[in-house]
Amino acid sequence: MSNARARVVLVQSTDGYTPSAFPFVPLNGFQPANTATFYSVPINVDGLDTYRYVFATPAGSTLVGTVQLQATVDEVGSLTGTPNAADLPAADWVPLSFSVNGAAFANSFAVASGANQIALDEAACTYAWLRMLFTFASGSGSPTCKLRGKGIQGR
Repeated sequence: MSNARARVVLVQSTDGYTPSAFPFVPLNGFQPANTATFYSVPINVDGLDTYRYVFATPAGSTLVGTVQLQATVDEVGSLTGTPNAADLPAADWVPLSFSVNGAAFANSFAVASGANQIALDEAACTYAWLRMLFTFASGSGSPTCKLRGKGIQGR
């Protein structure tokens, strides 16, 4: 058995599949200010058992909107290097529901103007791909979006 670990800064996408630009635009808080709805490029989480996703904006940010994590069990052929016309793009992206600080389960989380930190933990990852959708409402800002996970492969 081997351990699988991931520590990823998500990369911006306008269509939910391909990077927005070259060189890639990492969502690390230093990218140009976002002023529209955007996705992250999907991340393969197939080998992970648990992960934590963090979306953060600094004090002074005026970015307002909602964050949603979406998952699929489809093979995203363009990302695995084995394209299959039936799998491009994945059709079954579903929003994930989380409970934050004991609140009711929800599948999107509000981002208010100013400093924000939304941390979502998944203890039983059962899907293959994960992406983030930020639905823009107003303002501008440069969020940080990170994923960190671990798993045991070969069980």
